[in-house]
Amino acid sequence: MKKLCLLLMAGILWAQNHPTDFVIERIQSRWDGTYPIKFAVLGDNYNINRIFTAIMSQIHSIEDSLDFVLITGDLTAGGDSAGYADYLAMIDTFDVPIISVMGNHELNDEGGWDRYIEYFGSPDFYFDIGVARFVCLTDCYPADSAVSGSENVYYKFLPEQLDWLEDVLSEWDGYKFVSVHSPPYLEGHYTIYTVGGLGSAPGYEESLTERFTDILRDYNVYACFMGHFHTYDRWTPHNERYGDVTYIISGGGGASIAPVWPYSPPYGGAIYHFMVMELYEDGTVVGHIVRPDTVDDGVVDIEYDSTYEFILENPEQIVLSKIDAITLDVYPNPFNSILNIEHPRGDMLIYDISGNIIAYKHFNLRGIYKWYAPENLKSGCYILQLGDISCKVIYLK
Repeated sequence: MKKLCLLLMAGILWAQNHPTDFVIERIQSRWDGTYPIKFAVLGDNYNINRIFTAIMSQIHSIEDSLDFVLITGDLTAGGDSAGYADYLAMIDTFDVPIISVMGNHELNDEGGWDRYIEYFGSPDFYFDIGVARFVCLTDCYPADSAVSGSENVYYKFLPEQLDWLEDVLSEWDGYKFVSVHSPPYLEGHYTIYTVGGLGSAPGYEESLTERFTDILRDYNVYACFMGHFHTYDRWTPHNERYGDVTYIISGGGGASIAPVWPYSPPYGGAIYHFMVMELYEDGTVVGHIVRPDTVDDGVVDIEYDSTYEFILENPEQIVLSKIDAITLDVYPNPFNSILNIEHPRGDMLIYDISGNIIAYKHFNLRGIYKWYAPENLKSGCYILQLGDISCKVIYLK
């Protein structure tokens, strides 16, 4: 198994990834103004185990291409001094900035809450990079006794905390992302052991989870990144109650994986993994899943699992996208060689993100057209325009 200590021997630059204020400064100074903004997301490593070490070795191999890494909590299994020391020793070997969100297992030790604040600062914070604002906040609080099953943890939000969240989101005109550790209760999807759900204290109303999800809906939050469940899950409700926020669980960072998960690929799976996200300036997000490479062959492989590739659109644009999909449909999307285009009659143009025309086709009749990507086509976002309708596609070379 590849050990990060071997990477240190290879001469990796030592760079601190705490406290959070310092990490945010590093993110903002690191970004060179180019798109897409590229970042990794993972959670629930618990400790410096074989899977987490393998994942972090993979992230190290691509860290020059990443703007930051977001770890969605459960950084240390016991929340004790030794657990924090091991975690900090690892993340401080990385040149890429690493954001660490508080999880419930940081509170397993009675001093865990204070240790997190000592090492990282406030568990509620935000940072801006380009067109995006990322807001991170805790939904785990210490209790004096076992209140959530055997855990001395309250899963909840505080009124003043949500006031702050609303202020931070309302003043930002760009794309908005939120990260917490434990998923909120979402009717029609996952509900047990969530914030406000069965098995967690306090109950739904007292936990303020409804106000939290209402805020994300009302301020058109793009996506909410979470952990807690040791699995992968992606759900966009598209309903009146929750709006078009995409809720993503990335909890396959090293802790024992969930034995089963009710949602199947490409929307879910009980898998060890981390995510690579690409945010384009026009609001398109392309998501990739990377499975851990744990073969001790001295080579670190990075391969995107094609089963889980996905594209998201800014919630404010989803209504238009739904209208477009009625008359102009494309698949697969992303594609890497052939794009199937279901089309009406008319003239179709394909543009790159800079507005250059890549292809033109006239259709006399409605049908399906197979477009073969030219050999010199670069990976990225492209726009299909046919009359008054358009749609975006992602080409992955």
